[in-house]
Amino acid sequence: MSRKTKVVVFVLFIFLLILFSIVNAQEVSINLFFTTIRLPIIVLILGCFIVSFLISMLLLFSTVMKRNRQIKRQNKMISQLEFQSKLDYSDEAQTKINHLEQVTQAQTREISDLRHKLASYILDEADEENNND
Repeated sequence: MSRKTKVVVFVLFIFLLILFSIVNAQEVSINLFFTTIRLPIIVLILGCFIVSFLISMLLLFSTVMKRNRQIKRQNKMISQLEFQSKLDYSDEAQTKINHLEQVTQAQTREISDLRHKLASYILDEADEENNND
C-alpha cells in the first residue's frame, strides 16, 4: 500500500471513529461491586477494545518469546552439531591422512630398496663382465 493510501485509510478511520462517538454519546451506568459509574458508551466501548487489545498483545508477546527461545535453542543445537560434524570429519580425514602417509613411507622404502638392489645388480653384472674379460 502506498503512503497516500495509508493516509487516506487512516483519515477515514478517524472520521468513522468520530462519527461513531457522536452517535453513541449517551451515558450508561456500569455497576461495579460496590459503586456505580456513569460514562458515555463510546468510552466504554473504546475501553473494552483497549483492554482486549492489550490482553491479546500480552498473549502474542508470550507466544513470540517462547518461539524465540525455541529458535535460539535450535540454532545453538545446529551450531553444536555442525561443529561436531566438522570435528568428526576432521578426525576421519586425519585418520585417512595418517594411513596414506604410512602407505607412502612404505612405498618410498620399497622404491629405495629396489634402487639398491638394481644398483647392486648392475655392479655385480659389471664385475662379472670385468672378470670375464
